[in-house]
Amino acid sequence: MKEIRWIRRSGFTLVELLVVIAIIGILVGLLLPAVQAAREAARRMQCSNNLKQIGLAVHNYDSAIKQLPMCYGIGPSGREWGGLTALLPYLEQQNRYDRVGINNTPPDGRGRPTIASQPLLVQPIPGYLCPSSTGPVTNPNQGNLGTSNYVMSESVFPHPHDQIAGLPFHPAWQAIKMSQISDGLTNTIMVGERALGDLPIRSYGAIWSGRSGSNTGGMARGAWPPNTPWFTGNDPCTRNAWTSYHTGGINIVLGDGSVRFLNQSIDSKTGYVDCAATMYSQLLLDVQAGRLNRVYQNLFLRNDNNVIGDF
Repeated sequence: MKEIRWIRRSGFTLVELLVVIAIIGILVGLLLPAVQAAREAARRMQCSNNLKQIGLAVHNYDSAIKQLPMCYGIGPSGREWGGLTALLPYLEQQNRYDRVGINNTPPDGRGRPTIASQPLLVQPIPGYLCPSSTGPVTNPNQGNLGTSNYVMSESVFPHPHDQIAGLPFHPAWQAIKMSQISDGLTNTIMVGERALGDLPIRSYGAIWSGRSGSNTGGMARGAWPPNTPWFTGNDPCTRNAWTSYHTGGINIVLGDGSVRFLNQSIDSKTGYVDCAATMYSQLLLDVQAGRLNRVYQNLFLRNDNNVIGDF
């Protein structure tokens, strides 16, 4: 009679299996924030590269045209096409620029770009969108035109709004040259970010084609700290602030073409409640009267003559 031998197989008990699953869950929980942080760092780097290309395009435009574009109002008869539209040929977008036809497309009564006048204006341009953006690619507050996450400084790229509205022309709102940035290119913001969407920092965003309606299209003012929420202190003009989808600050490109990340805690004036007081010309008057000398506003103004330290 043969002896029956029982073979004992080793394996996990239920308790051991649950412990392994718990350890794997903890490791995934620890790694996930690191992966997300790495992805955001990559997106922020791409956003910086977008701004770098815009900065180079501005310099190429200045070399060719001998002046800087306006943030809007570059077409014939003061049409409110944007500075980002003017830069298209210098961003390998000559075909799009030609097809949009800023000199030929019939605009609305005040010269604003509209979908009806040019369907191409609905299309987003990847180089004008921040990779971290979670907002729509068409702007519901700007006639559903193609969104931009980058907006031009009113100080460096003025606008002829008063002239378009039939008011006396203000010398502050005409195209300038690089030589008129007397504070130095390394101390002056040219272009920064603008968020659009249901964020705590929600704003009216921007459109790359310029300006539509009475709301901000492609212009920004440095009257408030970076990432100032819209309607702070009941001020509707905070929609003109530079805002971003990046935690803690915004990407900006300076006049020399370098890109910096500005911390939202930068030394800055706050508390404006009057839209008129936030304009470039009014802020400059505050500087001249000795009422304003803050780092962020000094970076915004191109000719305040205040010395800027490290930022």
